[in-house]
Amino acid sequence: SSSYLESTGTTAFSYGMLKGIELGLLGGEYAPAAQRALAAIIERTDSDGTVRDASGGTPIFDTAEEYKTVVKVPIVYEQGMAMMLYSICGGNAE
Repeated sequence: SSSYLESTGTTAFSYGMLKGIELGLLGGEYAPAAQRALAAIIERTDSDGTVRDASGGTPIFDTAEEYKTVVKVPIVYEQGMAMMLYSICGGNAE
């Protein structure tokens, strides 16, 4: 059984890869993965800027099934990470 889709990790990894490329810490071979992650976050961003599918907080569970019970809600740390991600795109998130 697979886990549910959740956006915060995707946002953080996309930002990290794009920033790493910008700073010369990562090579361009990371760009396609970063762009796929960015596209997934764009798909989950509403017209008012709210990013959907963020975990409402994840405690330590004993089983994988318990992680599937975590509520997904708009939450401040996801919104902040999305702002960082979009800022690195120079206003062009395409």
